Amino acid sequence: MRYKELLNLLESEYDVQVGGASGVLRSAQSDFGTYRVENAAMITRINAFIHNYLKEACLEPKQTIFGLRQKLNQVGLDFEFSNKNTVAEGTMNLKLTRFGGVFGKSDTTPFDQFDNEDGFEKTMGHGLTLNLEMTIDAAGLYKMEGKVVPTISETSEEVEVEEAKANKDYDGDGKVESGTDEWKGSRDKAIKKRMASRNDNKRTKLSSK
Repeated sequence: MRYKELLNLLESEYDVQVGGASGVLRSAQSDFGTYRVENAAMITRINAFIHNYLKEACLEPKQTIFGLRQKLNQVGLDFEFSNKNTVAEGTMNLKLTRFGGVFGKSDTTPFDQFDNEDGFEKTMGHGLTLNLEMTIDAAGLYKMEGKVVPTISETSEEVEVEEAKANKDYDGDGKVESGTDEWKGSRDKAIKKRMASRNDNKRTKLSSK
């Protein structure tokens, strides 16, 4: 079976849109993208990218952080960082904003105040922080590990970032699982059904000879 034929089979017979295994099944008709960080699966994707981007040790950590900032800008995430920032071993927490944050006035803002928001609080109930852990190896190179985590204040409830569940039981196993598991289950079910159909056709041909 060709790849395109398998995709058509999954989408037409099993209502599975292949192209995203993250809880939100993507298709050409959907504009759901990585910038929609309200969906926990998108945070998972971003953290996977950050892990891969920082996997190599570097001599100039500031340049690496500048490069990471440019990459995150592509999905609407930004943080303040300049050459004035000190980079050393330990933890660095950089507050994230969505598309640079929100500053100005709305029709509900008091006349003597300004809105100054990160773009996450109103939609997610909490902010987001880029957590960077830095170490220096024996060769004098910086090794960094990074992850986007919820910004939790002392008064905030604990927030866990987990892979989002699918919106229904796509693979028909009687339970709603994560988007990844539903996609895998539907794919395996379709492949098995197709293979069984082929085997039945072969048996029919052999019996007719």
